[in-house]
Amino acid sequence: MTRTARRREVLLTHGFNVRDSGEKSVGRLRSALHAARYRTRSFNYGWVGRLGVRLFTNSLASLMAGVAPYRGIAIGHSNGCHIINTSLARHEAPFSQVIYIAPALDTDTPLPPQVQRCLVIWSDTDWPTKIARWIPFSGWGAMGSKGYQGPKDNRIQSVRIEDWLPAEFEQGDGIGHSGYFQEPFLLYVRKLILAWLKDA
Repeated sequence: MTRTARRREVLLTHGFNVRDSGEKSVGRLRSALHAARYRTRSFNYGWVGRLGVRLFTNSLASLMAGVAPYRGIAIGHSNGCHIINTSLARHEAPFSQVIYIAPALDTDTPLPPQVQRCLVIWSDTDWPTKIARWIPFSGWGAMGSKGYQGPKDNRIQSVRIEDWLPAEFEQGDGIGHSGYFQEPFLLYVRKLILAWLKDA
């Protein structure tokens, strides 16, 4: 298998408190990625509970680094972003591009050097990540509700999802933490991700 082929492989990682292997969240991106000729795999770590996040994140990140495709793409939601970032920073996972959706990361979390590009998708209606930073020893933060706010890094594109949606979506309660994977929002989230990947 050539390096070019491997670069078009996407590893999907679900968030916290999920019992369906991410099928109702990041798994809903799979059909659009396949149509765009990306191959996908899932990193399913199951339901671990809040204590499990504290105890197992580093071990899960190490496992992820072992299966990460060379110069591949990682897409995570919420705690999945936390695992991806830990895999990159502590275990040198060889992802070249990462997409963080509603990331449970500190707003100034640095992007590890092996990553060439990063897309952060966030919403100020994401209440779970607004309060996540106050949960002791979780390692979580408010990037999902505030975007990336660290030192300038040209590799990082931080997109408030409401700025990508048509004007009619300004009404209502917003996208929240997991609305990215529900219609009608899912259509526009897929378009954003595919447009960003195409620009690589």
